[in-house]
Amino acid sequence: MNGSPVTEGQFRAGAALMLWRPGLDYNMVRRRALAESVSSSSSIHVVLGTAVVVMGVSVIPTAIGWLCLLGGALAVGINVLRISVDYRYMDTDHQHASCFLEQVCGEFFYHTHDFVGLEPRVAHSVHRIIDSVHSMHTSSAAVWLSAQQLHDIHQVAWDAVETVAKTRRLRVIVADSPACAAGIDLTLARSQLAKVDDTVGEIEAYICEAVMLMQSWELKLIEIDLRDRLRIELESGPYHTLHAALRRAQSLPEAVFSHITAARDLTDAGRFDWETKHPSRTED
Repeated sequence: MNGSPVTEGQFRAGAALMLWRPGLDYNMVRRRALAESVSSSSSIHVVLGTAVVVMGVSVIPTAIGWLCLLGGALAVGINVLRISVDYRYMDTDHQHASCFLEQVCGEFFYHTHDFVGLEPRVAHSVHRIIDSVHSMHTSSAAVWLSAQQLHDIHQVAWDAVETVAKTRRLRVIVADSPACAAGIDLTLARSQLAKVDDTVGEIEAYICEAVMLMQSWELKLIEIDLRDRLRIELESGPYHTLHAALRRAQSLPEAVFSHITAARDLTDAGRFDWETKHPSRTED
């Protein structure tokens, strides 16, 4: 798990953002994942493969022995690798048939696919809340926030998402009610759901506002870093050397002119073509 309580997981329905429960003991999750991996069918295949290897070793001079040895070793290797992969990627790979992390929705995390089928406005709010939590925790400016502030953002997001998840059954009942149905309870249920949706929308707006503030500070930090680097380069640049070189370069044509005209006079080579066009230059 990285520093963010939001990860991207691969599910049968495709990739989805996952919001992990605040205060979750990840070491406990890892231990349980290891236990689940060891108790899976892959472990049985490892045991059977090992037995085949032992049997093959006992009759190894024969062709059957060699086949048992190679086949058993291959089975052991493949299944050990499968157990290792299942354990290592237990927080991102959820495409297998049985996953203890998903047996109870919300026990360990919620993911965006959990809210498919809800009203588009609500599903969109949940997705933005989860994405915003990830943006806050992975921002380069997050180090300027206290651990408590980051925890509060995580907790607020979790409370909002969990509330939406726990209203799913009520939403189904209301949606399945006949159009002509009426009554105080049904009216109250619809009113309660509307309040939940409005409140979640407000929470989304506040969290997004916090993200915008964080992004503004992140840009300001980039500007500060750029300004500091520019000042260092400007102060340490060899510009004084370049100006001195320019002054020396200005005297080069005159010095060269003096030498070549003196050589011309000594050798009686005659005027240069450009001297004919500018006779005043040779008279100096």
